[in-house]
Amino acid sequence: MCERFSFSAGRTRMKRVFNIDVAEPLQASYNIGPGNNAYVLTNKSTKLQIYRWGLVPRGAKDPGIGLSFPLAKADGIEKRHSFRMPVRQHRCLVFADSFYVWEKNGQAHRILLPHQELMAFAGIWEHWEGPRGQLLKTFSLLTVPANSELQALEQEQMPVLLLDGEDMRQWLLATELSDALRLLQPLPKGILQQYPIGPAIDQLDNDFVDLQRPLR
Repeated sequence: MCERFSFSAGRTRMKRVFNIDVAEPLQASYNIGPGNNAYVLTNKSTKLQIYRWGLVPRGAKDPGIGLSFPLAKADGIEKRHSFRMPVRQHRCLVFADSFYVWEKNGQAHRILLPHQELMAFAGIWEHWEGPRGQLLKTFSLLTVPANSELQALEQEQMPVLLLDGEDMRQWLLATELSDALRLLQPLPKGILQQYPIGPAIDQLDNDFVDLQRPLR
């Protein structure tokens, strides 16, 4: 599964890859985990926004429950109470340049696209309002069964990556749920690249570029 991910891109690159105009400088984050912020594009706005990772359902009493929902399995998502409304009405893209997985022995790996191209994960979002009117914007990443490359790293699930611009548009804007759900597929073998990295990535408080240095 995807337990952490990273993001490092400037405004020019976001415009080139995703055709998103960004007004403010973007903050690089090399170790994004549940409870941290990330850049998303929702189906309700054309502006890049910052949401917190870990979806808090609208009716939740405790916003801390979001830490239990960083990921949502695509299989049957339209039937699950916490996700059935967001997958119909609140879909989003979550941007990254890589993600991390851990083997059972604790070895971490960085997973990335060729030429370190930017990634767009399929996600769902929600707005939670507290009793004092506070607003919390959160998201979950959708996952599907891991492809053979990630299975070799002892992974059962992988995040949904949308590589085609039309697929991204459909995920955000499809009016028929079936059209959106058909996009939730593992990547074919041969697209993703990976290499092992050091144990400093294990600590969520660590956030620096050398976390991504290949292990020697």
